[in-house]
Amino acid sequence: MAEIRVETFTEVPPEQLFPYFVTAAGVTCWLSAPDVFEPSAGGFIRLPLDGRLIAGQVLEVVAPRRVLMSWQINWPDRLAPSMSKLELTVRPQKRGSRIVIIHWNLPEGRLPQLRVDWDQRLIRLLAAVNSE
Repeated sequence: MAEIRVETFTEVPPEQLFPYFVTAAGVTCWLSAPDVFEPSAGGFIRLPLDGRLIAGQVLEVVAPRRVLMSWQINWPDRLAPSMSKLELTVRPQKRGSRIVIIHWNLPEGRLPQLRVDWDQRLIRLLAAVNSE
């Protein structure tokens, strides 16, 4: 199993950025509109994403710094779902925040597609937070 890590800097402070990880409206801006979204430890998330269904559980929320989730990807061309973990981190920096997304325990054969997906999602996240 493998890991993808994407990160970038934004001039947006952590307190302004964090709602994009823990509110349905925020998640909709850069991932997808969730069917279910319970953004506290023990809560569930379910969202359609580019022909896949993502289902997971929120394992930890440390506002305004970190969200950790189990992440089950139900692929349309595969019988068994992929079980993984997703960590969304906001690190304060002098003039803003460093966003770090780590997605691990991924099937090797899906890495190229998932790398492109996360790069595109990070671009969408930056566009959303910088448009405020």
